[in-house]
Amino acid sequence: MSGRAAAGPGRDREAAGSPPSPGISDDATWAGANQTDLATRQAELIRALVANGPPPSGFTQDDLAPTATALLRKRAGLVATRYPLLAQRIGPGFPEHFTTWAKGRPSTSVADDAAGFAAAHGLERKRRWFRR
Repeated sequence: MSGRAAAGPGRDREAAGSPPSPGISDDATWAGANQTDLATRQAELIRALVANGPPPSGFTQDDLAPTATALLRKRAGLVATRYPLLAQRIGPGFPEHFTTWAKGRPSTSVADDAAGFAAAHGLERKRRWFRR
């Protein structure tokens, strides 16, 4: 044995003569705390990207805008793929119309996006548009 303390959060500080971090007693506690913090930060980022939430710490609205726009266009593409007659009814401007409508409206499903978009644009719900 080399006489060194086992590696891990807090333990390497003890070996170096520094006190361990307060509130971190072992690797499992440290990992659990980091996972909770990571999950919270990820949820804040998702809210900012898809639900017009405020940008999380470390990001600006300008940082998030390209990704948020790409996600809205992806939703438009999914609706157009699954409901091509709906997209055709709107015409070539469908992606722009859809992204304008969808901004700030979190998606629950492609079917709900299509139905909500059609209703918002005064389009009669046609059975062939909404077949599963």
